[in-house]
Amino acid sequence: MKIKKKIIKKRKLQFKKRKKIKFCKCGCGTEIPAQNTWVKNHNHRKSGKSLNPKGRKNGSQNKATEACKVILNSEIPKLNRIMVQHALGTDCDGKQITQPNINSTKWLLGRLVPARVHAKVKLAGMPGINSAQDCKEGIAYLVQAISEGKISPHDGNIVSGILDKFTASVSVVELEQKMSELLEQLQ
Repeated sequence: MKIKKKIIKKRKLQFKKRKKIKFCKCGCGTEIPAQNTWVKNHNHRKSGKSLNPKGRKNGSQNKATEACKVILNSEIPKLNRIMVQHALGTDCDGKQITQPNINSTKWLLGRLVPARVHAKVKLAGMPGINSAQDCKEGIAYLVQAISEGKISPHDGNIVSGILDKFTASVSVVELEQKMSELLEQLQ
């Protein structure tokens, strides 16, 4: 009896010590390590095939979004009226409130005067730029235009970035020409 119990315990220990090999659920036969629940760089679909080949149509929206738009479109005049009253500092019944609602005012101004989209920058007196040396004059003109208030610092920063890229591209072209001249001299 004692021998049987020892044998049974031994078998149980052997069974517990035996590694349980997990395989990927997609059926590809990839072994998953015991400590991990997933395999690195393993895709559960065949490469080159989309799960949704037709895809979603361009411009289509969720049904919930469409439902919210329908509800809001019917309530927009009421909401606008309420926002105007709150911005003016009155209640829905026309009673005066101690302070107007600043958030309502911001919302209304955002609707009436949309955010500024970057306008075209007019630089009438800027010298023509054909080489890297001309970029120095261009940058000097930009600094002067910013200091005089002709253009904003933000716009000046954007234009100076364009000038920097132009300078870099011109210098690369000049280096390439010099390299080709040197190669011709060596040959």
